[in-house]
Amino acid sequence: MARQPHETATANSRLAVLLRISRHSSAENSGKTT
Repeated sequence: MARQPHETATANSRLAVLLRISRHSSAENSGKTT
């Protein structure tokens, strides 16, 4: 076992946060540019 379950959960939540931030910022940018 290379990874512990809690490490995977942390990575998944971190990835979800990054995805949410990038999606929010891209939506904000497109709204400002138009």
